[in-house]
Amino acid sequence: MFWSTFFVSLVISYIGSLAVFPILKRLKIYDIPNDRTVHEKPMLEMGGLIFIIGYFSSLLFVLFIHNPEIDTPLLNKLIGIMGGGIAIILLGALDDLLNLKPATKFFVECVIALFLCKCGIIVDQISFIEYSLELGALSIPFTIIWMVGIINAVNMMDGLDGLSGGICLIILSSIAVQQPSNVLVNLLIPGLLGGLVIFLFYNWYPAKIFMGDIGSLFLGYHIAIFSIIVVGFDSHPLGAMAPIFLLGLPIFDTLLAMLRRARNRKPIFKADKMHVHHQLLSLGLKHSTVVKILCFVNLTFAIIVYFSKDKNTESSTVIIIGTTILIIFLISQLLSLQSILKTSLSKGYEKGVKNTVALYLQSNNYADINVNQNQFDKNQKSEALDEIILKIFNENQHEKVRELANQMLANQSEQITDPDSNKQ
Repeated sequence: MFWSTFFVSLVISYIGSLAVFPILKRLKIYDIPNDRTVHEKPMLEMGGLIFIIGYFSSLLFVLFIHNPEIDTPLLNKLIGIMGGGIAIILLGALDDLLNLKPATKFFVECVIALFLCKCGIIVDQISFIEYSLELGALSIPFTIIWMVGIINAVNMMDGLDGLSGGICLIILSSIAVQQPSNVLVNLLIPGLLGGLVIFLFYNWYPAKIFMGDIGSLFLGYHIAIFSIIVVGFDSHPLGAMAPIFLLGLPIFDTLLAMLRRARNRKPIFKADKMHVHHQLLSLGLKHSTVVKILCFVNLTFAIIVYFSKDKNTESSTVIIIGTTILIIFLISQLLSLQSILKTSLSKGYEKGVKNTVALYLQSNNYADINVNQNQFDKNQKSEALDEIILKIFNENQHEKVRELANQMLANQSEQITDPDSNKQ
């Protein structure tokens, strides 16, 4: 049932994409670049419709063709998931079209999470190694905070071509193999996976379309649900650490973002350009390289959670300690990176470029050449070092300087900009 549902979603999502592109173009639904975005030209938005179409089509296929046995408690959960899913789609669509206020989105997400609690999707107990804690009256508040947090964590990761979709594909695949016989897993996850594969075909760098909030909220919504009912806070040998490790990258990037904004006395939900993917880009890494690195990090966490599902208490303790040390190390690296880049791109990477150019000119007796700081400020988004250098040199209208620029490009530019080079 799983694979037949997956292929149905794959086919329907592809057919649906052939209609989604012209419709979005006709309606002129584009993501316009701003100071927080990486892309520099308008891009089609609401591409999440591609995997949403495949998801619902595959669900109908399962229900009418395979006709699985669904008892009453499971039916209540399924109805809750479908109802909340439709609500989250509407919320995401409105946000893409109208740019809703963060407080409005937060309130609606809380209402949706509360509705799911009433449908039986709730965290009643949390375990940690051999200890367990009944949440009691705190069950509903904890579940709401977890669900809303995960929804927004996935949404915040949607900053580079293929990043959010790739991470969600890894997380959902990991959840699927945790309990392959789970009815809800076989009903819903293959539809998401098939649609995501088709979407990533269009969204991988360089992207032709973005998923938009309609897509990122929809994926975050389902990941939050499955982290509760499949991975679990008390059923996995790692206990509450299992869903935390599995969703480690989105969770900790979001927590760091909130702490950073609170420290700078800015609204914690106000978007900025200091997420981990932005910081890696600022180091000069290629767009696709950053996405691959972050997907690999999340894949590592997913593998840890998967291979620990049958471990005993002693092994689980070692895994928790080891993974926690790994996470602490990654967080320390992120904090160091934030400290380096907190003065922004124009005063960080490009200031370093300016100093490099100035030293090179001095060593070649061109110390009188004017390197205008404003030129760097105008090129904050430029990822190509050669463009920055040429624009500075061309301003001086000096033949020897242009020759010097060409020499620099031939001998040094590739070494500085190529992240795979050993020469820095």
